[in-house]
Amino acid sequence: MPKLLVVVDDTQSRDALDVALQLHWPPVTVVAARSGEEALRVVRDQERDVVILNTSLPDLSGFEVLRQIRLISEAPVILLSDGHNETDQVRGLQLGADDVVVKPFSALVLIVG
Repeated sequence: MPKLLVVVDDTQSRDALDVALQLHWPPVTVVAARSGEEALRVVRDQERDVVILNTSLPDLSGFEVLRQIRLISEAPVILLSDGHNETDQVRGLQLGADDVVVKPFSALVLIVG
């Protein structure tokens, strides 16, 4: 069973991702984190198959969280970027993201695509 970590502080986006994951990728275990520090604790304590990581978090930037994840895990990371410019997308890829999805996005397209 795939184990995912969804790191999104926005409840609406997190709920939409959870519903899409449960409908289109069952069975799946989803752990949600609302902050960068919480996400790093989860990655240190529990192996994850995929991490979906927002760039905007209340405590650390998603870019910093990604940098730290790459020091301890090789799990694929999909970065959700608020930036509509190429700089944020390139930065995420250079830091080790496997893909960068620009908001707004469709949760279904993110999961299936």
